[in-house]
Amino acid sequence: MSTNRNGSAPPWRIFSIIAAPRWMMPWWREEANRARDAALHNMVQIYLCGLSISAQAKQIAQLSLRYAASAWCLNRDSEDMPEHYEETIKHPLWLAFRSGATMPIGECQMRNILTG
Repeated sequence: MSTNRNGSAPPWRIFSIIAAPRWMMPWWREEANRARDAALHNMVQIYLCGLSISAQAKQIAQLSLRYAASAWCLNRDSEDMPEHYEETIKHPLWLAFRSGATMPIGECQMRNILTG
């Protein structure tokens, strides 16, 4: 049994709690990330398919920052997507933000999502 500096067992050992590895994320966060990633992949397939992955990542990162600074402030509390977003690039962008996953994200992470 491992002990801490004062010689007693750590709390998780005392109560027989097994600590989850740091790399594991809660199921709800993983689900949110999957929903966000699906929306971003959908955006790329429909609206940005002619660009390189780096250009796609840059474009989405820029759009996300603009959307976060302007429209998301107004749309955040609404359960339903604004009707005028239908059939526009804002539709998958709204879905990505609404997923509950971290948004906006930077170009590097965006590239990782698009290649994964």
